[in-house]
Amino acid sequence: MEMKFKSKLIQVVPVLLLGIITALAHFGSVCGFYKTCFVGSYISGLVSSVLDPVTIFGLYSLPGMMILPFASKKVFSVWLKFAAFWIALTIFLVATAPEAMNVWFYIFDTTKSSTAGFMGGAFTLITLALLPITALAFYSRSKGYR
Repeated sequence: MEMKFKSKLIQVVPVLLLGIITALAHFGSVCGFYKTCFVGSYISGLVSSVLDPVTIFGLYSLPGMMILPFASKKVFSVWLKFAAFWIALTIFLVATAPEAMNVWFYIFDTTKSSTAGFMGGAFTLITLALLPITALAFYSRSKGYR
């Protein structure tokens, strides 16, 4: 019983970590934008380039991560490999995206915030598809269907 509790506790850690990082980024962006705290002037330059994209990615990806505690350990390990790749890809794409677009007419908004929102939404959709497909694959292997 102790091992199962520890395993589930480990699976809750990414959800808690993302929630804490999202909350800190949101409060940091509010503090930096309105300069309502003692470090507001120091972090005001980070608001649009770092804190807003982190907040948006966290809010868009949190719903997909809410089902992680209910996944098996094997499925969680597959998801963890995917999440490590996806977060590294997101960091690269957000870092290379412009902070603002200076065009009169554009079809796709490719600012830092919109890129983070798209990647967070895609992360949620892929997570919601990956977890049941992986669980079904492990279940069919255990039953000898493949």
